Amino acid sequence: MAKVMTVEDSGLIRSIIKKSLVEEGHEVIEVASGKDAILKYETEKPDLVFMDINLPGISGIEATKEILRFDPQARVVMCTILESENYKKDALETGAKDYLVKPFSKNEIVEAVTRNLHD
Repeated sequence: MAKVMTVEDSGLIRSIIKKSLVEEGHEVIEVASGKDAILKYETEKPDLVFMDINLPGISGIEATKEILRFDPQARVVMCTILESENYKKDALETGAKDYLVKPFSKNEIVEAVTRNLHD
C-alpha cells in the first residue's frame, strides 16, 4: 500500500485522516506544520501528501511549493475548511493534484488516494 503524509495542525483532523488510511492498509506519517512537512517529505518521500492550506508558520501553499521544488513529481492533495474557488485555484496552480473541503468523509479520503495514486 501507499505511504501517505498528513499535514494538519488539528490533531482531530489528523487522526480522522490517519484512521481512514490505516484501515485501508496505508502507512501514515503525521506532521502539524508546513516547516515539518518540508523536512519530513525530504526524509520520508511519501507517495501522497494531504496538506492543510492554513498552517502555523509556513502555509500549506508555501510548503507545497517547497516540496515540489525538491520533488517535481510529488502528489499533494490540498485540504481546507474554506470552500473557495480562489483557494482551489491557488492550490491547483501551485501544483497540487487535488483539493478536498473539510469536513470530509472516509470515502472522500480513500477516493482521493485512489484518484491521485492510480492516474
